[in-house]
Amino acid sequence: MENNNAIQNGEPILQIQDLSVSFDTTRGQLHAIRGVNLTLHKGETVAIVGESGSGKSVTVKNVMGIGSSNQVINSGRILYTYMDGAQRKTVDLLKFSKKKMIQEINGKHIAMVFQDPMTALNPLFSIGYQLTEGMMLHKHMSKKEAWKRGTELLAEVGITDPELCMKRYPHQLSGGMRQRVVIAIAVSCDPDILICDEPTTALDVTIQAKILELIQYMQKQRNLSVIYITHDLGVVAKVADYVCVMYAGKIVERGTAYEIYFEARHPYTWGLLLSMPDLSTRDDRLYTIPGSPPNLLHQVRGDAFAVRNAYALEIDFEQEPPMFRISDTHEAASWLEHPDAPKVEMPEVLQRRIRLMKEKVQAGGEGRG
Repeated sequence: MENNNAIQNGEPILQIQDLSVSFDTTRGQLHAIRGVNLTLHKGETVAIVGESGSGKSVTVKNVMGIGSSNQVINSGRILYTYMDGAQRKTVDLLKFSKKKMIQEINGKHIAMVFQDPMTALNPLFSIGYQLTEGMMLHKHMSKKEAWKRGTELLAEVGITDPELCMKRYPHQLSGGMRQRVVIAIAVSCDPDILICDEPTTALDVTIQAKILELIQYMQKQRNLSVIYITHDLGVVAKVADYVCVMYAGKIVERGTAYEIYFEARHPYTWGLLLSMPDLSTRDDRLYTIPGSPPNLLHQVRGDAFAVRNAYALEIDFEQEPPMFRISDTHEAASWLEHPDAPKVEMPEVLQRRIRLMKEKVQAGGEGRG
């Protein structure tokens, strides 16, 4: 009989509310996360994109309860809604101790795929030991049951000889095989949410597409809600329903994948899109966003992107922009969206790229937009 209280597709399953995180360092307090708000709905994929150091990984590590020992949570809540038997529960994960997160949440409800499978796997233990450990703890399986299920999972993720793989050690596998093992471990206890932190960065480019396809297959089979962390907008185009663009510890633009790719409104998002290699144009050099991100050891005044922004207004150096609503699904933290701001179009070179991308999509090219 179907449980009417079960979480349905489209309902919020994870809500990050006003999360602010700083780190105590020898040079002072570093304000890494400065008021992040994000909602993940059941069954959907949200990608968080931005340059290295923008706060993407710190945000999701706090969802997993694996923050650094020198971090300080200044404000915020991370609300997770799940089914505990027949009972629907909503809990604030920031109130859980690390021990409680390991015992009750990690692996069982929320799992993570890290960017380097060699550091995610323990070199001292066999693949079989690492794959069965979580199932024996969270699903109370016997060793024999867990071993059988582990072998089935390895076959499901495309390992050709799963019985042999169970007996092997991480150093005996290729990078692609190790990442498949990590994915098998992540889904072994049937979590609700899968967090993928740069899951293809350490892999050969020929393997990357196969790993993304595998994650999508697993998501569809298990109705997973997925968060991708990446700096690669090419990855985002293939997997995301919604995109959050992050800069200097804040989300500066969010929208559907289509809105971010084809209708971006924040100058930082324009810069990221222009930085993507594009074989369809005759540009003889790659675009890079000028300047560097701000030093978050110091208080940021105004818009953190102002000094790198060719379209910055006077107010950008004085006052931080709020989120301006563009549509029901699209918003951007840019003073250019204020009704009184001068009308600024995205760069012409980007407009040309977007026209070409739209033609590809209409002709049946890649991408979910």
